[in-house]
Amino acid sequence: MTGVAFTVFAFLTTQVREVRAQSPWQDDPYVTVASYTVFLVPTLVILILIRRWRGPRRTFQLLRATQLMTVLVAITVGTDAIAVAVKADHDRWGPRTVGQVWMLLALAVATIVSLVLIAVALRGTEDEPGDWLDDIPVFPRFVRANLLLATTLLSLAGSIVVIGALAIGEGWTQPLMVAFFVVAYAAGLFAFCLIANSVMRVAASELRLPAAVVGALLGIQAAIALRDSIWVVTGHDGPVTSLGVLAVMAIVSAIVCAGVVEVVRRIKLGRVWRIVLAVPLLLVGYLAVVEIAATQPIRLPAPTGTYAVGRMMFDWTDQSRPDPLGPAAHRDLSVWTWYPTRAHAAPGPYAPGLWSAMHFPPPFGFLEGSFLAMQGHSIDRAAIASGRFPLVVLEPGMGLSAPMFATIAENLASHGYVVAGVTPTYSANVTVVHGRVLGSTAAGNPDDPSEPNGTRVVNVWAADGKFAAGKAAARFAGHVDASRTLYIGHSFGGASALQECHLDAHCGGAIDLDGTQFGSVARDGVRAPVMIVGSDNSCTTGTCSSSDTEEQRERQVAQTMLTASPHAWCFSIGGTQHFNFTDYAAYYLAPPLNTLIPLGPIDGDQGLVITNRYVVAFADHVSHGSAFPPAADPRVRTLHQPVTSPR
Repeated sequence: MTGVAFTVFAFLTTQVREVRAQSPWQDDPYVTVASYTVFLVPTLVILILIRRWRGPRRTFQLLRATQLMTVLVAITVGTDAIAVAVKADHDRWGPRTVGQVWMLLALAVATIVSLVLIAVALRGTEDEPGDWLDDIPVFPRFVRANLLLATTLLSLAGSIVVIGALAIGEGWTQPLMVAFFVVAYAAGLFAFCLIANSVMRVAASELRLPAAVVGALLGIQAAIALRDSIWVVTGHDGPVTSLGVLAVMAIVSAIVCAGVVEVVRRIKLGRVWRIVLAVPLLLVGYLAVVEIAATQPIRLPAPTGTYAVGRMMFDWTDQSRPDPLGPAAHRDLSVWTWYPTRAHAAPGPYAPGLWSAMHFPPPFGFLEGSFLAMQGHSIDRAAIASGRFPLVVLEPGMGLSAPMFATIAENLASHGYVVAGVTPTYSANVTVVHGRVLGSTAAGNPDDPSEPNGTRVVNVWAADGKFAAGKAAARFAGHVDASRTLYIGHSFGGASALQECHLDAHCGGAIDLDGTQFGSVARDGVRAPVMIVGSDNSCTTGTCSSSDTEEQRERQVAQTMLTASPHAWCFSIGGTQHFNFTDYAAYYLAPPLNTLIPLGPIDGDQGLVITNRYVVAFADHVSHGSAFPPAADPRVRTLHQPVTSPR
């Protein structure tokens, strides 16, 4: 009864959204512990009932299994009680929380009573030879002979990997807390392995079920119990929230597990060849889950301003200069604009038409979420709101396109800025201009971007930004205040933003997102306010520790530029890497693709939200004179700041 009551309780508090929303144990690591027991306890209950139905044989083992089940319940009850005691997620508590706490108290009483009764019953029984949780035939001889040791080491290794990644990603700083959850997670893995083995043996020997059926049932249970871990392994940050996705995961897991069991059982080959033949089945299952995940809707972080966001795309030609980076007679540019609007309509597609070419090509494209599933917040061709708004010129990183920075652009627009995002033709991997898709050239995207190539290209981009600023001001005449233009860019675009601000007498300020500085600005600095936001240990802030010669040069360049810039701030965001400042942080990227993109352990949306908060605060400071920097964030380190404020 205790096991049944716990199963109902765990299901309600982890799977029913309305109940979980007000639960004190709704987030990791509490749900991590519960996810194992949601699998383990019902499985043990079933096994115990099977043993009881088959007769009183092996009474000691039956009682020991019951004791194990009750201990697992006690672990989860204790974990949930800790969450209540420390008031975890207290801001989300509500009327349902009181009922959950009473349910927890009742379950705790039932657990204590059960443990006492089992202890009394065990006194009248004797240990029996053998164990129904002993070995599994397909394990190597050493593992069969040392099952508990092998399972313990495997469980501990898996726990260290999972909890270590969780600790880094969520910024845990308390060693005792990390150690506690390593042990708890390892215990769950240990029990999972043993009980899964038990299910295989009992079902096969006593219920006479085919091995493939047993494997399928185990696959379903594993998919349900480990759903969030599987979801993370396939490239997601959050938990599974869709019953449809969970059902498909369970079906795929059942098919794959049944297939693997049949391969291992039937094929008359050596152990190594059996494993080799089982790998394709596992790969098919993995790719099936990835394909499902890649089509799930992903919404960019919501803008935090009071305006809705409008969007228009333009193809503009600078007739005053030939294109030094490609074959065109004049410099053609695609410029996306985001701006404040009062309109209310459905947002347009993230990458409309030919812009879908920004997607990774095969074979890696299969591991990237579909742009059709990406949901931004921009309303195409909406009327601009009344008023005059500061102008922002946005430059992407080398090889990237302006639409890949929609999160930053939309947020700025929602706060009352007109943003002109320039895709640098022949430097970006994909530019759509005048109905044609253009790639990069050796001149626009050189293999070696250091000097003198860096200064040559950054000056072209700076001229692009100045041209786009003039065209955007004319296009939105009467709505744009171009007297104090703000420049912002990522990576090489950050260097361009600094150079543009250095050359533009009307520059109000510049933001460099993790970009090494090039051009005359690296020597002369910027008179206007400057903000540099770097990733962990980035040399673009002038403070990195590195023995690499090139990174030492970047650090020295940054220090020189900062010394020459009287109103400069530098920050770094913990847990970020170079692409955390782009929309890649919000994309769905399945392994191993997500390991090839420089993204840090910080939650992708969280990193973008922090970046947006500092970007808007700096923009408001230089445009409206508001206070800067914003309230301190535990993820953000201040590395440099001016002695006196420019205002």
